[in-house]
Parts: sequence; structure tokens; C-alpha cells
Amino acid sequence: MSTEHGHVSTRNIDALIDAERDGRVYAHGFRGRIGQHGSTAAAEAFARRRYDVWELDRLFVECALDGKGRGIANVYVDGDVVQHRLNFAPDSAAYLLTCRAEEPSSPMRFRFEAAS
Repeated sequence: MSTEHGHVSTRNIDALIDAERDGRVYAHGFRGRIGQHGSTAAAEAFARRRYDVWELDRLFVECALDGKGRGIANVYVDGDVVQHRLNFAPDSAAYLLTCRAEEPSSPMRFRFEAAS
């Protein structure tokens, strides 16, 4: 599955392509995998940085949200599972979230807490 990145420039595109080709995640600007729900993408980006795991097949994340601004992120690393609390809420500011957006809206902001 392909990865999503932000703030990619011509200076780092070769390293990003090489990482994808080698089955790794390029750390700079990593935002999750294409097709993931926002909470899962955010959880994976957090977990890869926290556990310093950049090989695609060594880490997997699943999230369960309760709809009230809380949830659990299960992080599977090399066969072990670590559970993190997840809090989320709309950002207090509104932005044009895509290049085709016509109206500003507030993205969700996710905060991960210590493993439970």
C-alpha cells in the first residue's frame, strides 16, 4: 500500500521513491497510508516515530473510536501489541483542506497518550 506524505519537495523525492521501492516508509512528512481513515493514518505516523519502525511490514495500527472524542489505538510491532489512548477534536481554526476546497473547514486533530 502506498504512503502519504506532506511537504515533499524535489530535494527529497528520490529518497521517498527509494524507500517505497525497498518496502520502507520515508520518515520525512509521513502522514499514513493512502486509503486509511484519518485516525488510523495519524496513529500510524505517531507509532512509526515513537517506535522508530520504518519497514512497512513490521508495524500495523488499528483504531477504535467511541464517537465522543476518544478511542484506542492498537499498535502491533513485531508481533507485540501496545495500546494507546487517543483523543480527538476539531481544530479550533478553519482551513481550505484540499486544493479544490471551496469552503474552509476544521480538520480533526488527534492526540495520543501514553500506552495504557
